[in-house]
Amino acid sequence: MPVRRMAFTVLVGLAAGCSTTPTGTVQLDLGGETGVFTRDPAPTTLTIDLVDSSGGRKGLFAGGIADSIKLADVDQSAEGYVDLSAADAAGVVRVRGRSLPFTFGAIADATFDLFVQRTGELARIPGNVDAREAPLTTVVTGRYVMIAGGTADTTLYDVLVWGALGTPPNLPRVPKSLAVSGTQALVVDDAGATSYDLSGSTSTVVTPPTGGALSEILGGDTVYANDGTAYVIGATRPTGDPTSRVLKVATDGTLSFVSLSAPRVGAAAVWVEGRGVVVIGGSSTAPGVEILGAGGTSAAALAFGPIKDPVLSAAAIDGGHVIAGAAPALYDLTCVSACKALPWTEPPVMFVHADYFPLPGLTTDILTVGWDAQGDTHVFRVTEKTATDVPLKVARKRARGVAMPNGAIGVFGGALQAESYVP
Repeated sequence: MPVRRMAFTVLVGLAAGCSTTPTGTVQLDLGGETGVFTRDPAPTTLTIDLVDSSGGRKGLFAGGIADSIKLADVDQSAEGYVDLSAADAAGVVRVRGRSLPFTFGAIADATFDLFVQRTGELARIPGNVDAREAPLTTVVTGRYVMIAGGTADTTLYDVLVWGALGTPPNLPRVPKSLAVSGTQALVVDDAGATSYDLSGSTSTVVTPPTGGALSEILGGDTVYANDGTAYVIGATRPTGDPTSRVLKVATDGTLSFVSLSAPRVGAAAVWVEGRGVVVIGGSSTAPGVEILGAGGTSAAALAFGPIKDPVLSAAAIDGGHVIAGAAPALYDLTCVSACKALPWTEPPVMFVHADYFPLPGLTTDILTVGWDAQGDTHVFRVTEKTATDVPLKVARKRARGVAMPNGAIGVFGGALQAESYVP
């Protein structure tokens, strides 16, 4: 599929007192899609903002859609990300695009690509990525999506320039669990664990900490705290012996074992800011929900009954509520007695694996990316009362969802092209 682009010239005043204004070119990349700006209802106005690290916005452009757009002056040292939206005549945003953060001086007299897509649907991102099924996916340094698993080779997709690296690293082991902090990857297989520097291609065999065994967390998913601390949670593996063990990977690489309040298997886990790692299900006898506190040293069970069926995935929609379950349900983390989950609408597909994601700014919506018993991937937007199919642009097997560093939800694996979703 050829890459289709719409070019916009961006003139940015970068330094006061300069005799000439350096020119940057923002090139809007439509990925594998057509009709992004022309399909009905077509957008008629374009808005471009610079968003700084505190969330403050500076309007750079507001006007009609055109090939060449002169933006408001921006100091060369200004930092932030470009946020683009295009609305139709009724004011409904139909197209969005968002960059990663950068310093505006970096695009003086240069070209900067920005992938844009229709809202509320999937779109093929630029270039080919990785077709392996059931990959392990994670974000590296807030810029790359890593696709790994099944073999020692990896793919790193660069969300800043919208393309895969030509020479991605090969891991020292075939990972069954993977945790990444900065450029350091902890790779765990049946024989042990290795710390691998993705930038320098150096590796060190890891001696497990006291208090547990790597076999107790092998195959478990990794949950990341907001500060980058990683928790490899054995209870989330779909099969095997129940386990309460969690491997905590601090941001400096220090490893320690901590424990849940009960052994589990087939549980779901998610980080909830202000609370810690929330683990749901995985035991026919233990309370259905527990929280491994933000310090990562103690776990406390909540007053939910046992959940013996596989939970598949969980998504935090705010600081006190989580959506989880093969049949999605809302769990109130503030409940203190006789707690019961409130059922949500169940998608009309029986998932055997799924990844759940909250949709930014929409606290009652989640996106589910999963596959059925035949391995066919399906995507649904789920609320309390609706489950809406989101058609894939490419049929794929056993794909994974990943929260991309530009705020979109990505669908990777099972086909060579990847897809992106923005609400």
